[in-house]
Amino acid sequence: MNSLLFIMVEGNDDERFFNKVICPLLEEDYKNIKIWQHAQKSRETVEKMFLSMEDLEADYIYVEDLDHEKNIAAKKTIILNKVDYINKERIVIVVKEIESWYLAGINQEDASLMEIPYIENTENIFKEDFNSMVHKSQYDSRINLMQKLLKCFSVQAALHKNSSFALFYEYFIEDKR
Repeated sequence: MNSLLFIMVEGNDDERFFNKVICPLLEEDYKNIKIWQHAQKSRETVEKMFLSMEDLEADYIYVEDLDHEKNIAAKKTIILNKVDYINKERIVIVVKEIESWYLAGINQEDASLMEIPYIENTENIFKEDFNSMVHKSQYDSRINLMQKLLKCFSVQAALHKNSSFALFYEYFIEDKR
């Protein structure tokens, strides 16, 4: 067991999700888990981070959204071409964007209570879709809705509603056990 894990995410929404949902699932495997935002960093800074993690003998998970790329393999190729020192097996692609994982963990009853649509399969959810739900809900901001979704989050629901979440869970959480 490695004692240190870095989860490299794009931005604040990703960090919020991984802190609340994923870190608790990995705490029995790692003594120390750090979230590090890479999207606003230069290529040089990201590459220095990879070298530092290597020196520390730390594990890492590198996370990016699929966005509008045609498939996971294409997105991974783009990442491999723009970032040196990265292991393809440590890359996680969120389909389509992190908002889809937030919504994947909500059951029908909680969706109704929050006045948002219940979505059986969240793999086609983009940030814009999520933002339109905020305007129709009882929440005054996307962050407030996200925090409420995280309070109600069910891993079991998410496993059935988003295949990229299920793949992540299988590879990085279940296989560690």
